[in-house]
Amino acid sequence: MNSSAMTSADREQEYLDASESYITAIKPTAQQTATFCAATAQMLADDLGGRVEISLPEGIHIVRMPNTKQYGS
Repeated sequence: MNSSAMTSADREQEYLDASESYITAIKPTAQQTATFCAATAQMLADDLGGRVEISLPEGIHIVRMPNTKQYGS
């Protein structure tokens, strides 16, 4: 799904799905970890209204900006 077309509920569901996958894994994969961190960063950026950066090992940096689209308008 295109992130610019996602609603707040879609992003919340994406976060819940990613966190459940990560938390319930006996040994989370790199993809599960990255997906969880990206979803967390986006949720924080939207909630806080500012840029969020998360750095992972191996030089991986996740940067998310708040979604500024106004829904219902």
